[in-house]
Amino acid sequence: MVKERLLERLSRQELPNLNDRRTPEDLVKASIQRYLSRLLNVRRGSVPVDAEYGLPDMSNIAGSFAVGYVSDIQREILIQIDRYEKRLLNPTIQQVVEEREVITLKFVLTGQIDLSVGSTEVTKEFSMFLRIDSAGQVRVELAHGL
Repeated sequence: MVKERLLERLSRQELPNLNDRRTPEDLVKASIQRYLSRLLNVRRGSVPVDAEYGLPDMSNIAGSFAVGYVSDIQREILIQIDRYEKRLLNPTIQQVVEEREVITLKFVLTGQIDLSVGSTEVTKEFSMFLRIDSAGQVRVELAHGL
């Protein structure tokens, strides 16, 4: 399985950074984070070649924190990951309740990434935080220490 997206691989070859000492695992994690950030901030129906790409409009998320609505968001995020981010295996998502941020939804997304080389199969646990603000913008952050 390809670890980085095509444009990321080409960019690293064109502009090698001699100070970049990230491991292949860190490169894959950063690539997944960047891609999910783009994917989850595209509104469904705005991409002409694929009407299912992206999340539904969540611009009025603060006014509708109904219990069913949060589970709908979780389901939609998992559907997008299953369809468009094949490097993240067995994804699960859980809501994190924070009392200090009442107008932001926070989730922990976990799964595994495939770091296999040749015939040696290696998978690593992978976690990240997803924060959805009241405007419907999704921030994706790597979760260190989870």
